[in-house]
Amino acid sequence: MEGYEFKSSIINKIKNPYNFSIGEKMRVFFKYLEIHFDKKSIENQALLARNQMTHQAINYDTVEEQQRIKKISDAYATLIHRVILKILGYNFYYIDYSKQGIKYLHIDKNM
Repeated sequence: MEGYEFKSSIINKIKNPYNFSIGEKMRVFFKYLEIHFDKKSIENQALLARNQMTHQAINYDTVEEQQRIKKISDAYATLIHRVILKILGYNFYYIDYSKQGIKYLHIDKNM
């Protein structure tokens, strides 16, 4: 494996097979809560943006980018609310804050 770019991460994964990345932990958590969404969904975009915001890798230079971040931030807040409701056993409707106006969705339906 000498000269292989990802050598250390592969060796660490073999030595510590039960250490999961943040993304892997979130996937397991959402699967447990039965919250399913695809890679193109607003929920997934919100989770990816969370990582960018954590590492301060967001560009706020344009109005369009600011609006995109606002929408994704609202989706992230909605996802957090949805998680809390699922943990509490709630099985009715939640408010999707990522859309213009008030939009009610069933707890099992994605934004």
